[in-house]
Amino acid sequence: MRRHRPTAQLVLAYVLLFALGPVASAPAAEYRIEPGAGSQVQFLSKAPVETFGGKTRGLLGTITLDPAHLEDSIQVQVDVDMASFDTGIGLRNKHMRENHLHTDKYPKAVFRGGRLANLSAPRLAEGSAVTGTITGEMELHGTKRQLEASFEMRLSEGVLHVTSRFKISLAEYGIPRPQFLVMRLQDAQEVTLVLEARPR
Repeated sequence: MRRHRPTAQLVLAYVLLFALGPVASAPAAEYRIEPGAGSQVQFLSKAPVETFGGKTRGLLGTITLDPAHLEDSIQVQVDVDMASFDTGIGLRNKHMRENHLHTDKYPKAVFRGGRLANLSAPRLAEGSAVTGTITGEMELHGTKRQLEASFEMRLSEGVLHVTSRFKISLAEYGIPRPQFLVMRLQDAQEVTLVLEARPR
């Protein structure tokens, strides 16, 4: 019986297959967070008598991810201009910046991450949403600590929308509480982060 010998083209294909290995996945996409736009961070300080909040749109940063492989691809950096927080009262803003946040020395807070877990889905498709947790490093008031936050992420017409909620302990970051509120103002500050990031 006559045996068929592989053609030169087939041998070449085999060589290329083993030399190049598996086909690489699509590169991760980078999304840009611009100040103003649709991004915002706000905090809420709860207490039985004295409860107030503050917010700012002074955010910038990047989110890099592969929507088809979320868990293996995410990289985040978000910078927040701490001096731009507004509580609705000018004098309170001044005291907060000068006496507590010390924004002249620590002008910004930075979150760098991260690692995703507890994902509701492994990929993010247009028009869909994925929830989970992200762990990264929060740098605030000259102190760096690990932070875990819950999030919801969705794609809409190519724009990435992220909402995240977490708590910040003033004591852990060395931020002094106002003395006249020390018996009422809670140490834990509730933070909500809303990001709108557009592809570069």
